[in-house]
Amino acid sequence: MVILITMKKDEKTGYYINEVNGRRYAYIQKAHVWNKEKKQAETSLEYVGRIDEDGRLVPKKRHLVKAETSEDTKLSIVDQNRVGMVRVLWNIATGIGLVETLKAAFPNTWATILSIAFYYVSSGRNAAYLYPSWQEDHESPIKGRSLDGPDITRLFSTMEEARRKEFLKRWRNAASSGKPCFNDITSISSYSKENEMVEFGYNRDHEDLPQINLGLVVDSGSKLPLHYHVHDGDIRDVSTLEHVMKEGFAFNMKNMLFVMDKGFYAKHNINSMYSFSYQFIVAMPLSSGKAKAAIDEVRSSIRHPSNIIVTSNGEAVYAKTSSLQYWSNEDFHWPCRIHVYTSDNEDAGRRGMKLDMKLAECFRELNAGDWNEAHVALYAKYFDMNVETVDGVEKKTYSYKEKALENAESHYTGYLAIVTDQVDLTSREVLEIYRSKDAVEKAFYDLKNEQDAKRLGTHSAKAMDGKLFTLFISSILISEIRRRMDGFDGQWTLNSIRTSLDKITFSKVKIEHLKKAKELKGLVSKTQREYLAKLLECLPSEAADKLFSIQMP
Repeated sequence: MVILITMKKDEKTGYYINEVNGRRYAYIQKAHVWNKEKKQAETSLEYVGRIDEDGRLVPKKRHLVKAETSEDTKLSIVDQNRVGMVRVLWNIATGIGLVETLKAAFPNTWATILSIAFYYVSSGRNAAYLYPSWQEDHESPIKGRSLDGPDITRLFSTMEEARRKEFLKRWRNAASSGKPCFNDITSISSYSKENEMVEFGYNRDHEDLPQINLGLVVDSGSKLPLHYHVHDGDIRDVSTLEHVMKEGFAFNMKNMLFVMDKGFYAKHNINSMYSFSYQFIVAMPLSSGKAKAAIDEVRSSIRHPSNIIVTSNGEAVYAKTSSLQYWSNEDFHWPCRIHVYTSDNEDAGRRGMKLDMKLAECFRELNAGDWNEAHVALYAKYFDMNVETVDGVEKKTYSYKEKALENAESHYTGYLAIVTDQVDLTSREVLEIYRSKDAVEKAFYDLKNEQDAKRLGTHSAKAMDGKLFTLFISSILISEIRRRMDGFDGQWTLNSIRTSLDKITFSKVKIEHLKKAKELKGLVSKTQREYLAKLLECLPSEAADKLFSIQMP
């Protein structure tokens, strides 16, 4: 396995050391070559074991550790594993139907896929070459069977699309609550030069790398990701929705209510949702003629005591429903409502700071010659190009169009317009549903930060598809962790949970004159019991017993 060395070499032992959660894992150098294409050194490393507290190497192949306790009795550790986090994940996976669904779609490899997902969630890493050192001292669905980096890459590359689609179909039926679903999209950067889906586009992390676009559909009731979709990196958000609807229709995903931000608003998308019989709640961009017309209609009457609504988080806003109807043509009308919202904002009629900051960024780009395709429309609308000839050389500079800035002193800033076909919902209900779409934003955050997936290291399209599927599985697990921890009376982060629970061990000790090995359960602290009580859905006093009673295959 050839990798770029990112680990430091321990001069005392001569090993390359990778430290995870206070444990040190040792690797030896096998070969050293120069990669002409990447212009960097690459080294083949082999995992050999871990370094104990005294600085001694414990070889990766487990041998019985013998300790004399008397002249004629010997003890040996048959097995010792970290079990806290992985048993919680197994409990979650079985409880929400994930294990059963995976088994149905991947009857031979489901346990391997789940083990890799457990590694992603419990370690916060997704590098394949680090999996063997994690598996060595963690319980997992494939404990006792080996799995290394090349095995994982091979699994990803042979994970058929038909089986992934079958899983998604089954999973939607298992996990859907029947409540609204949130659809959103994010970009994930990639170093691959071989994957045709990796393209340059609008990168939401502002990285100068090509990307793919990853979309998620998240259930607002269960808070679980139901579906994911992958698109070329240069495809805009608004163009992806029809693909999602067609795929959902093929999977018999009926009666779905899509909740989306203004990036997905377009006339053809509204028409398509009606055509596919999908319900929707979509924010409208203030540049939309229909949004402006709705705001103009209610402007003079919206600020009235009778129009005040108070949201569940205690925020008071003005809300009024427009009488305007959405239409696809003059002869056919779609039933819908446009709800308009605004707050008691003194600057409601002024150009927004967000726009001004974006224009300042565009000004710097233009005059630095750093052209950004995503800002072309802003360049054309708000800037003039000036050409000067100095010593026979043309020089281009750019200045603001002051008239355009004056026109941007918008009468629409400070308003929110939401269009929906759910004509029976009140303005308050529509706003509450729309604002609860942070479930999909949290899923994206977890994917990129808690699973370290801002950038993909896979090179082929097939391997990328398999890895994204496994990351989707781990996103389901993390989302359920967040749901179960909701209302926890204390400070917690995903990292604090996995660091704390990962310390819980379970050992089997063999005494020579006894036929059956004795089980030794690790100590469970108060904080660990509190975490376990929420995650295993039991009382703190029962948490340790419930954890140690969980059996994995």
